[in-house]
Amino acid sequence: MWIKFRKNYYACPDDETFQFMASVYSRSHHNMSLSKEFEGGITNGAFWYPIYGGMQDWNYIHGGCFELTLEISDNKWPNTIEV
Repeated sequence: MWIKFRKNYYACPDDETFQFMASVYSRSHHNMSLSKEFEGGITNGAFWYPIYGGMQDWNYIHGGCFELTLEISDNKWPNTIEV
């Protein structure tokens, strides 16, 4: 069964810090920062595709850890030799 979730921006208390860290990374990569899909080459992960109760949530809430997901390629199925 597929459940369709509404896309909303979910800001956490450290949202500005997450945006800053992601922006620094994106600006260091010319193509990423010029993304036509994501302004400035970054997005709020829960806005892009929500995952409820994932490891990042647990680490942030219970461990105080900041985690960023870096999508470094458009190719989601690279040849084994390329990994």
